[in-house]
Amino acid sequence: QILHKHSVCGMPEAPLSASLAEARPEQQKQLLGERLAEATPEQQKQLLGERLAAATPEQQTQFLGERLYPLIQAQAPTVAGKVTITLLKMDNGELLNLLHSPDALNSKIVEAVTVLEGDPAARAEAEAAWRLVSGG
Repeated sequence: QILHKHSVCGMPEAPLSASLAEARPEQQKQLLGERLAEATPEQQKQLLGERLAAATPEQQTQFLGERLYPLIQAQAPTVAGKVTITLLKMDNGELLNLLHSPDALNSKIVEAVTVLEGDPAARAEAEAAWRLVSGG
């Protein structure tokens, strides 16, 4: 098992997946946030993957949506919720890649906006899903 060095104090730390999996959900968020702030991009990808692996499918969707939404909102503020819902239908591995590739994410945002604008059925489905998750 590989032990990771904590970048602040240089002391060996428990394997990332073990410490994340053992923490309660609210502790996982705090722990993950602290580690992400200190991690290289490759380590960030690993940490996010480990967090997803330890989560239920519902938690995975929420976790990815919480990270995608602000990025999408910066590019498409008027349809950010609908685009987020649309992208969350993708495979989690693909979504992780989008989180780490701004160009790929921007391309998917443009694609989703185009689909929503051009396909009334897709727009209606995204709007219905958005109403369910937003409570409106």
